[in-house]
This record gives sequence, structure tokens and C-alpha cells, in this order.
Amino acid sequence: MRGIVEIVHAADYRGLMIVIDEAETILRTRSDSRQKSLNGLRQLVDAAGDFPRLLRPVTGTPEFFDSRQGVASLPPPHDRIKFTTHGGFASQRQPQLQLEPFGRDRLIAVATRLRDEYPSQHPQRHRAKITDALEAPLGELRAASIPATAEEHTNGHVDLTVRHPNGRPLRYLGECKIWDGVRYPEKGMGQLLEDYSTGRDRRGCCMEFMKTADTAGKLRRLRASRSTTSSWTTRNRGRP
Repeated sequence: MRGIVEIVHAADYRGLMIVIDEAETILRTRSDSRQKSLNGLRQLVDAAGDFPRLLRPVTGTPEFFDSRQGVASLPPPHDRIKFTTHGGFASQRQPQLQLEPFGRDRLIAVATRLRDEYPSQHPQRHRAKITDALEAPLGELRAASIPATAEEHTNGHVDLTVRHPNGRPLRYLGECKIWDGVRYPEKGMGQLLEDYSTGRDRRGCCMEFMKTADTAGKLRRLRASRSTTSSWTTRNRGRP
């Protein structure tokens, strides 16, 4: 690992970040496998100061960090990284940070920043098509009350269209993609903005990237979980 960090630094990068995401999944494994994983986490904590220019954030639910099946089963590392507050105030300098849920304002701020920083050969086109008007969809979109159907006027290619419930001519186009590398989002965004948009659509988009090919199954489960007032139609598009 030290060698990899040195290579990254020699390539004129400031350092290397390795994210261990959804660590709570180990809680569903067998006890022996879970203990091996937790012991590996303990070793990472113990060696935190031995790897300059290496950042290894670990994300997980409170159950992972505080339950007896999780980090709390190992008192030494739990005492070192446990989350604490003082009078309702949580220091941002402690090892464990609490992620607050996204509200409307934070969603808008993140979406706008992604639009402005997204690498593109045509940044002005993105700013023109993904405008600050995306504030309205984020503020108005409510999954329990908006019907979603297959698109009828974009050559039959787009996966999903969400129409605003109050009858205004606003539509939200959705595109499902199988994850195929870090450049794949640009392909999907290009399809939505340049090929599928008809000019009658709200100029914003939301994309979901899946690691499995069961797109049709995910859509069926999503349809079943929605309100009965919503109308869904799907097409047999062959391989997702």
C-alpha cells in the first residue's frame, strides 16, 4: 500500500483516497467472517498514522458502529472512533462524522455544483440545458403522488417519463443504465440531453446506476412499492 501511495504521489497527485462504503453489510455475514472484517478494520484504525497521503473513509449505519455485532464488539477501536456530542454540538474534528439527511436546499446545492464541475467538452451546453430551473423539480417532485409512464414521443428509447400531477406540461425523463465504468454517466447524460429531449421536458435529469442487469425486476419492485394512484407501463426492451 505504501508503494501504491508513493506511485500516486510521484504522478503529481496529492494523495490517494480509498472509500469503504456500506460497511454495515458485514453484519449480515457469518460471525467468523464478521469478526475477520472487524479485525481488519481495527488494523486500519491502528495504522492510521503510518500512511501519509492516504485517506480511508469508512461509511456505515449507526448499527454498524454502535451495536454489539459491529464495531462496539471491539472496545479499543470503538472507544477511539465513537461518535460523541456535547450539548447537541458534534465536533467535525472527531474520527466519526454524522451525515445529515439531504433536504431540498442541500439537494439543489449539490445538483448545481455537479452541473458546474462535471467534465464536459461542451460545458455551456450543460449549463443551458441543466439550468437553475432544476430547483423546481426538486421542490415539487413527490414519489407518492406523481404517475410515471413509458415515454411516447422520444422514438421509444427513454426508459421512464414522470409527468407533473397538476396538469402543467412538465415532464421528467429518466434513463436506467448498467454501470460500466466511471465514464458511463456521461454517455447516459448525453442520451437524455441530446437525443431524447424533445423541448417539452423540464431541463434537468436524475440518473440511477445499477450494478446488476436486473433492471426490469427493479422496475417491477419499484412499481409495486408505489401508490396505487400512480400508473406505470413498461416495455420488453430485451437485454437492459
